[in-house]
This record gives sequence, C-alpha cells and structure tokens, in this order.
Amino acid sequence: MKHFSIACLLVAIVIAIPVGIFGKAILELLDVVNQKQAPTSKPDPIAQKSLAFPVKAWHSVEGFDQNLAVMETVFWDPRDTESLRQLIDVSDSLQGKSVLEIGTGSGLLSLCCLKAGADRVVATDVNPAAIENTKYNSRRFKFCDRLDARLVPLEEPTAYSVVKPEEKFDLIISNPPWVNGKPETIEEYVLYDENFGLLKSVFEGLEDHLNPNGRVWMTYGRTDAIKAIHELAKTHQFELIPRDSRELSQLPEEFFPGFVIEIRKKLLAPKEAAKPEPVN
Repeated sequence: MKHFSIACLLVAIVIAIPVGIFGKAILELLDVVNQKQAPTSKPDPIAQKSLAFPVKAWHSVEGFDQNLAVMETVFWDPRDTESLRQLIDVSDSLQGKSVLEIGTGSGLLSLCCLKAGADRVVATDVNPAAIENTKYNSRRFKFCDRLDARLVPLEEPTAYSVVKPEEKFDLIISNPPWVNGKPETIEEYVLYDENFGLLKSVFEGLEDHLNPNGRVWMTYGRTDAIKAIHELAKTHQFELIPRDSRELSQLPEEFFPGFVIEIRKKLLAPKEAAKPEPVN
C-alpha cells in the first residue's frame, strides 16, 4: 500500500496534475498509511475494564517504546525525577541488584531500574491507585516477574512499614514529598511530608535495610528539604554525596528537576595499630 501511494503521488507530479480533489485524496491516503504503520502505545480499552482505577492519561517518556499509563489520583510530573532517571540510565551498577523505591506513583523510577538490569524491585506507596498503576505498567513492559508493589497502610506511612525485617537492598531510591506540611487527601501524600516524618524514617531504618556497600538516591526540589537531609545524615552518621552538577546555593527555594543526593554508610576510620607491650 505504501509503495502504491507513493507511486500515485509521483505520477501526479510528473503529469503536473494541479492539487485539487485528486491531490487531496493522495495526501489523505499517505496519511492513512503512515497512521497504520505507527506503533500504537495504548492497549485495547477492553483490557482496562478489570482495573479498579481508571487510566486518566498516557505519557511518553524518553527511553521507553510505549507510553506510560497514569491512573486517577496518581501524581505525574516527570520534571521531578529527570536528573535521577538520567543517573539510573547511565549507571552500570544496577545490573543484578535489589532495589527499594519509596513512593512509587506510576512506577516510572522502578521501571527505569528494571530496564537498567535490576534483579528485583520492591515498590511501595500509600495510594492504592499508585500500587495498581505500578503493577499495570510493569505488566505492559513485561517486568512484573521482577517487581513487587506493596501498599503502605495510612496508619503507618513510614519508609519500611511493609518491608520485612530481614530484607536488605543494594539501592534505595525515592522522590518523596518535598513540602513540610500535613496531607489532607490521598492525593496530597505525594506533596506533603509533615515534619519530614517520612524522610526521618528513611534514615532511621537505613542501617537495617541497606546492604553494606549499598546506597540511597533521593531527589528533592526544595532547599529546606535538602537541608533537612544534611542534618539527618549528620545525626545518623551517614555520608552525603551530591550527584548534581548544580550549586545548591544558587538555586531558588523550589526548582526543577529535583536535586539528586547519594547517601552511603560512613566508612569507619581504621583503629590505630596496638602498640607492643614493653618487654621487662
């Protein structure tokens, strides 16, 4: 069909047929052919009937060959995680690793880790729609065998409330709520972290859930939240490594994309070699 339509167009040009009804018909035919050849990124709507939460929008993301589904009440602003996604994409350290994502939303960051070769990902969220959203996207991208999405109870919205005591991870990632405030609705849990309680719980459980050579990648777009991270790292004796080329002092109070910070366990300084006892 494509070759036939192109041939018709060439004939029209050669015999100098004016653009009229026939020329318009040819252009419409070419458009139909192009549409048929373009890959569709949306699944059959019938397949969505079994979902508890409707898909409100589809979004294309660089590096993915299909659009991502975003369900009702699930937050979507990829500007937040642009720097972190770039870091995941260029990192060669995720191959075969275990990952925990705290606050998964649509599952975008978890999918990026799986695409980068992570062996397994545990993704958590307080929003039931986000959990179904993450599972749905992981099925579409054929990652569901390596992803475990878990719903965090609102009674205990902390970083490790649905993580088993013995579970440890090579990488913990999060784009947590940036603003110190109280959420009033399920949608607002992605925006507000009252007294930075979620952030505090991340640090409080790191010793138990981070492997010895593991790391944490967090992204924040507010300077007061980043200052809170520095204070908590000092309190809990963790090392902070900026993973961003921007100078924090030159950024406004709130900005995009989020500033990426790496958190690691501090290496203890070697003890002084014991001095030999004097020989009498």
